[in-house]
Amino acid sequence: MEKIISEAREMRTKYLASCTGSRQPVAINTKKFATVVEEETGYGVESLVINDMEHLRGMIVRFPQKKAIIFVSDHNNDCWRRFTFIKEISHLFIETTPECFNSDAYEQAKALVDQFQTPDDVSPASEKLLHAEVSGIVAAMEIMIPDELIPYVAHLSNVDKMLPYAIASRLKVPQKYLEYKMRQHGIAINSPSS
Repeated sequence: MEKIISEAREMRTKYLASCTGSRQPVAINTKKFATVVEEETGYGVESLVINDMEHLRGMIVRFPQKKAIIFVSDHNNDCWRRFTFIKEISHLFIETTPECFNSDAYEQAKALVDQFQTPDDVSPASEKLLHAEVSGIVAAMEIMIPDELIPYVAHLSNVDKMLPYAIASRLKVPQKYLEYKMRQHGIAINSPSS
């Protein structure tokens, strides 16, 4: 996973270099990030929010002609749509081998979701897909909640006594992954009664 984290940090650095002003943006501008990824990978990326993806938050379909389509479920709230988009576009720079090009991504992902009950249920064929999905999540967390933002998150939690939901809303990230990063860095997670 260190290679994935390194690649995500490198892409985030390129994104930050494209931002104007001296301050680091708190929340990633997904359109600007997509432009940076397109420039770096040579892909043309189209994003579609669709209403018939109940089983999946999103998926990417990429083609050998350097074109990719990212589908995001309309069942996601704004934070999850943003996270899903960043996760899916991350596949363009963390998975670059020819077998990553497919047009049956939905069937592959659905088969993994339908099959997966416990880690023991993952077949060798699905193991590669599962690793790719975890890699995308790791990359998205590194891009959207990087270590550079951890002191800010700690301040919001420890000094301002903000609840995780409020912090996640400010960063425009899913609360689930914010809390994961907070636990990873030993930051107190406030509850409404604390």
